Amino acid sequence: MPSAEHESPVALAKLDPSLVAWLLRHVFDVKVPDYHHARPHATDVRVLVPRTYHADGMLLFCDPSDQPLLAVVLEIQRGWDSTKRRTWKLYVAQLEAELDVDAALLVYCPDLRTARRYRGIFEFDGLSLALRPLIFTPSDVPLVVDVDLARTNPALAVLSAICHGHDARVEATFPALMAALRSVNPKTAIL
Repeated sequence: MPSAEHESPVALAKLDPSLVAWLLRHVFDVKVPDYHHARPHATDVRVLVPRTYHADGMLLFCDPSDQPLLAVVLEIQRGWDSTKRRTWKLYVAQLEAELDVDAALLVYCPDLRTARRYRGIFEFDGLSLALRPLIFTPSDVPLVVDVDLARTNPALAVLSAICHGHDARVEATFPALMAALRSVNPKTAIL
């Protein structure tokens, strides 16, 4: 059953896709194209075999005419699942084939050991499609204490508080977090 730890990063990305663009740019040095807007994309991945796979989230960064420029698959991994080595490739390949754009796989692992294990299975073996998932952990997300940064990127401020919830310094994020929540409309702040 999905937990808040699993659902919160995806919900934040859907609420404010600029969080995903920020993570791609600042944590992984990915060149995100100049985009007009971003929109969610259906998360079901259909294949010819009568089976549907389901990603945690998918976003499309689009130009003003709503043409996709970049696709991003969002996955949250709280534990080990050996099937991800193949299903993640499927998600990315399906989006690239369907939309004729590059697709990134952005994976949040709350646990560093789990992240290391996933990083290790994607070494190129020369036998199949290579995949370079962009795996990040709470330590990759900055502790947001700057009020201006929090107002500019409220979703990052919330993600920071989630990622550093067990850190003794988390209380230092509260003023920035409150500024972030005040900078959005009340309905969005509640979400």
